[in-house]
Amino acid sequence: MYKRLADQKAIALDILSSGFRRLANRHGLGVNPAFAGTYSFAKNADYAQIFPKFLRGLPNGSVVMCHPGFVDAELQRLDPLTTLREREYFFLIDEAFPSLLDAHGLTLLPLPPNS
Repeated sequence: MYKRLADQKAIALDILSSGFRRLANRHGLGVNPAFAGTYSFAKNADYAQIFPKFLRGLPNGSVVMCHPGFVDAELQRLDPLTTLREREYFFLIDEAFPSLLDAHGLTLLPLPPNS
């Protein structure tokens, strides 16, 4: 099992999902071998500096969590992390993103139809 021992949020999520993984395995369902994407969510977080660290050493089939999006008044009312959502969005659409994935030997998989 791949773990990032220095990332307390990732450890907590790993513990919380352990029962689900056991149940999925018991029923022959595959699960991702690793998970990344947690960070402090500090308002000044530099996502472009943080994201490459998520990719280091990830095995095939891993999941990197992110919540990119556009901010409107309703989202601002509901979610204090709106600035970070836009920062993630602009990072992911930047022309440098595919090169970053290539540098780590990674590719994005398309979603299955009707997902």
